[in-house]
Amino acid sequence: MNTPCPFDTNQMGFSGTPVQQAQCLLRFVKRVGNVDDTPATLPQILTTLLSDPLTLGVTKSQLRAHLQKQGIAESTVGGPVTDRVCHADSDNPSAPLARYFMIHDTSSKLKANETFDPAFINTAAWSGNSLSSLKRGKTHIYITRLGQTLTDNSYLTPFRATQFELKPPHTRFRGLFLHHELVQPRKGPGGTDPDSPDPGFTPEQYAGLALQYVIASVRRGNWMVPAFHCVLDLHVGDHDDPQRFDLAAWGNALDQTLIAVRTQRNAAPSMAMEVMAAPNDFRTPAGRSKTKDGKGGSTTTGLQGSIREPAPGVTVIDAVETITAFRDGRSLGAARAVRQVRTTNTEKTVVEQADYCWGRRSLPNAELVEAGQALTGSGVFEGKATFFGKGDTEDEGTGGPVFGTVQTDSSVFGISLKKARMLDLGLLTDKNGVLKLSDKGARAIVEVFFPDTGRLVRLPLVDIGPANTGPAKTAVADLTVAATAFLQRFTEKDIRKLDNIVVQARVIA
Repeated sequence: MNTPCPFDTNQMGFSGTPVQQAQCLLRFVKRVGNVDDTPATLPQILTTLLSDPLTLGVTKSQLRAHLQKQGIAESTVGGPVTDRVCHADSDNPSAPLARYFMIHDTSSKLKANETFDPAFINTAAWSGNSLSSLKRGKTHIYITRLGQTLTDNSYLTPFRATQFELKPPHTRFRGLFLHHELVQPRKGPGGTDPDSPDPGFTPEQYAGLALQYVIASVRRGNWMVPAFHCVLDLHVGDHDDPQRFDLAAWGNALDQTLIAVRTQRNAAPSMAMEVMAAPNDFRTPAGRSKTKDGKGGSTTTGLQGSIREPAPGVTVIDAVETITAFRDGRSLGAARAVRQVRTTNTEKTVVEQADYCWGRRSLPNAELVEAGQALTGSGVFEGKATFFGKGDTEDEGTGGPVFGTVQTDSSVFGISLKKARMLDLGLLTDKNGVLKLSDKGARAIVEVFFPDTGRLVRLPLVDIGPANTGPAKTAVADLTVAATAFLQRFTEKDIRKLDNIVVQARVIA
């Protein structure tokens, strides 16, 4: 029992063929870290790949096209796919490139009153799924139970995360392994955490891990050998991860990922939009908001429209949604159709959304940037950003009259800031207790950068907020659902997965 896999220090690799190495390194990890000597039964797809590891059958162009189609920033999955991976021996050019694809779990212990209920641990309600809560300097890639990924260290960075790498009196193993932490809750008596959920991981995590395996292998130039942390550290460390890992489920995800990537032809501009109902159709979900007293509310049909490519590298979404709203028991007007046009090129998406105000204001455009830059210099503020609007149960789903009564229960892209900040910046004026949107405020754009995904948005002001009570008291901004979904690399269909996030922001007048 618990026999380590034989390793040849001179050759910087484990014994046997790639298939045999994987069969040893992927042996099932039992509760508290016991490992059988019986070789793992590999999924057929993994056996096929490792039997001929030099034949990738995937190009970097195809991989980049797939990521762009899915709206996945390369900064969140280990860095540019055109880069190599790190070398061993602290990235010594004469040492081999990283050979082993390590699989860990975070062993995140739940609080005493928390359970393994999937409706809790597999949603944004559990703090363990928040990218901003993950400890830095621990791995290369994190994958949450929602399928979100975070680059802790790029694949170009040689990094050690196991006792096998750390205990020898040398650093030649630094860079031989690429590390992947699957977020997993644990429970146990006292300071222990032997208990894990069943199933251990979500389909979204297996899909994310499959994509990372393809990315890492393509960047290396051949299929890497996957390995479990516990198996690698047998007799040199005390670990039990990953718990309840389903090789068959990962194999299925890998199969599907390869089919999707291999069908790509050329890299196309990122859409970062909702899943299409048909090749030329675009839709966002319907929505409904209502106050608790029933005196205010709003509805939207969701956007419905078409996608076209008027020129190479340019994609245009032209869609309409029908909205209604009432406040204090009175309708704001007849149901109206509002148009939204999203034009995407290789740099950004411009969102035309002038019609979303029930008042006379014409709402400024928004911009969505796939690969943004951190904000620096004067005027930058940082903090928690909450979200509101579509499906909101706190108000009727429209902004205040001072901002033109924007329909926030919709697919509009906008932001609200606290009244004090807007007064200080001259975006609002206060005359005898009457607030008015200044000309500066009407045209102002707020830049918001989310470091965890590398995405940036430029948004018009649509309301005053967040509130000064409850969880929103410590927030610096409130984002519409469409805006926060883009930043978090989700769609409006994934509202339940959305989280409050920590962002950088600044106002551009």
